[in-house]
Amino acid sequence: MKFQTLDNCIGTVLASDITDDNNRLILKSGIVLTEKIINRLRNFGIYCIGVEDPISQDIDVTQPVSNKTMIEAASIYTNQNSIDVDKAFSIAEKLVDEITCNNSAMSNGLQIIKVYDENTSLHSINVAILAIMFGYNLGLNITKLNNLAVGGLLHDIGKTKVPIEILNKTDKLTPEEFEEIKKHPQYGWDILSEDILMPATIKAIVYQHHENWDGTGYPRHLENYNVYELAAIVHICDVFDALISKRSYKSAFKYSDTIQYIQSQSGKMFSPYYTKYFFKFVPIFHTGTDVILSNNEKAIVVKNNLGDMTRPTVRLYNNMEEINLTQREDLSIIS
Repeated sequence: MKFQTLDNCIGTVLASDITDDNNRLILKSGIVLTEKIINRLRNFGIYCIGVEDPISQDIDVTQPVSNKTMIEAASIYTNQNSIDVDKAFSIAEKLVDEITCNNSAMSNGLQIIKVYDENTSLHSINVAILAIMFGYNLGLNITKLNNLAVGGLLHDIGKTKVPIEILNKTDKLTPEEFEEIKKHPQYGWDILSEDILMPATIKAIVYQHHENWDGTGYPRHLENYNVYELAAIVHICDVFDALISKRSYKSAFKYSDTIQYIQSQSGKMFSPYYTKYFFKFVPIFHTGTDVILSNNEKAIVVKNNLGDMTRPTVRLYNNMEEINLTQREDLSIIS
């Protein structure tokens, strides 16, 4: 079985049953996927599924987070201008519990959902999951992991106060429009501060997730260790997911370009420490994902290699040969 986003699933065969958040059967395995069925899945908040494929039969593609929890997480975002903050705390605990209790699934990586809308809930869910994985491998305690999860889910809550025409603009923003976008961390702080019981740690993540290591970020131009550690973690996860996702104003970056960009920003946008360990600890390629190698061969990810997640073990489509990319400096994944 391999994981695919719904955009690439027409005509494929569903590999496992799909249930809703009440464990009621939505689709049974073995069904051939049509456009109508795929639209139905989207309506349930499902964006990637396992499909049958001979080359990936023996690959473990268990997701670190269940479809049920993903659907519940998406329900936090009741509409474009409203987020259920209280529910974010309970969902965050579920995300942390599922991810940290399944080391095997966590090493398989997150099937990143390519986000097509600046305001979609999926970006924030991706950021939360990436942050939990990163924080767990950094050795953070359960309290910090839960705070990371909530902060990841809510980091862009301030964008609910930014005019939608600015968020979805396809042309280059005017200087005035960009200044408005840059206000969203302050807006987020203001929204969360309306709750006197809101933990300061959560507000700090939301307020500081665009602060850069070298002091060039916003809104306060904080630098180095003056940036709250959990905000710095959310920052690098936020940028990573934004780069590999298509937006109204840009195409998705190739993975090779994304990796190069993140690494180039060590000591600039990001803490050198977090930049060093992000690609050592965070499995950016989900097992069962198709990739293109630098020699233009098509392959599928078989296993991630802790210590260098940019270089997993892959299986070639043309001859089924398996290659551990940590042992092949002449090859890399480009997309």
